[in-house]
This record gives sequence, structure tokens and C-alpha cells, in this order.
Amino acid sequence: AINGPLQQRTNVLDLDFSRANTLPSDYDTDLESVWSNPNLFADGNDFSWETIEKNRNIYYQKQAANQICTEVEQTISLISSALNIHLNLDQSLTINTSSIFMSMETISVDSLSNKSVEQIGEARIQMPSNLQFSATNSSSLSVQSIMQPLASYGNSQSDLKTNLSRSMSLSILDQDKNEISIRTDFDNPIEIIIIRDSNFIIPPMALQNVTSFDSNPHN
Repeated sequence: AINGPLQQRTNVLDLDFSRANTLPSDYDTDLESVWSNPNLFADGNDFSWETIEKNRNIYYQKQAANQICTEVEQTISLISSALNIHLNLDQSLTINTSSIFMSMETISVDSLSNKSVEQIGEARIQMPSNLQFSATNSSSLSVQSIMQPLASYGNSQSDLKTNLSRSMSLSILDQDKNEISIRTDFDNPIEIIIIRDSNFIIPPMALQNVTSFDSNPHN
């Protein structure tokens, strides 16, 4: 939910906005408080109070999102370690919540090729038949896949937009909980099918044929 406002998919909650812009209790004693640094929240030369409040809220939303992301990764790591020990061959377990879907399955090494890893909402990961991976002494492997309905808001300054994206990951672990690297080639790739979020309504778009052009010169 914390990524919704950052990805411009949901409105900012009034309570979050109020908390971000309420004078902190240590305002008079903390001389290095980021809260009172207008340069951190200004938009170029725009130091208006409206801009300061908006960007201050975004700043604290990002701080909360980063903290939640770290805690989620730690929790997933602990769950994966426990499942990797207790899941027997051909056993699987799924965790399905509104914010994350996680599945883990223990399979034989020979079963990894052509393996189809099913996800929620008809999403899936299809492994190729000629899969190559690093040598392992394990007789079984753990296949872990994770999907988040809304991709986490990153800190990249590029123009890449992820507010329409779901996030999906795949990890292959040996019996010692070590991640195994996978190699494929161009003709036999790993197929990742991610279904668009049905709850998000894409606005109308104007279609344009960009493959044709008018050869007549224009003055």
C-alpha cells in the first residue's frame, strides 16, 4: 500500500500527509533535522509552501517504503530458509496476500527443465528444455517465485515508469540454501508471463500508425 501514492496509483492519505508536515517534537533541539531543510523539498526554484508540503510527504513516504522493503526481504529470507529445510521432495507451499504472492516447491534436479512455475492470476514462469545451471551436489532444488501486485517504487532517476508494473522474481536454491545461477540462450529463453492488474483502468489512448509517413515535403 505504501507504494500506491509513490507510483501515483492511489491518493495520498490525509493522515500520512498530516504526519509528514506536522512540526516534529525535537524541532527546537535537532539542528540537522531534514524536516526543516527547504532545499531538500523544493522543486528547483519553487519554494512555495504547497510544494514543500507535497515533497516533504513524498520524502517520508519513500523512507517508510524503503524500511518496509527491507523488512519484507528479511521476512522472506527467514521463511525461505525454514521452508528449504522442511519441504520434502514434490512438496510445495504458497503464501497469498493482497501485497505479495510467494510460492516455494522442492523438486528433483532433472525436473527443472521445462518446469512451469504457476503464479496467481494466470501469471507463470516457463523454463526452457535445454536449461543450464551451475554444478551442484544437491539431489533436489527449491524453486521460489514471488510476485507483487505493484512494483516497488525505486530510487532510480531514469525515465523508466513502473506504475503500471507488477514485480515477479524467481530463485533456484540448492539444499544448502545457496542460489544457483541459470544460463539460457537466445533461442530458448525463460518465458515470464505477467498479467496486467485488472483493478487498474488504463485511460483511453489515441492509436497512430507510425510505420507510414507522408513523403510529400512540407514548407
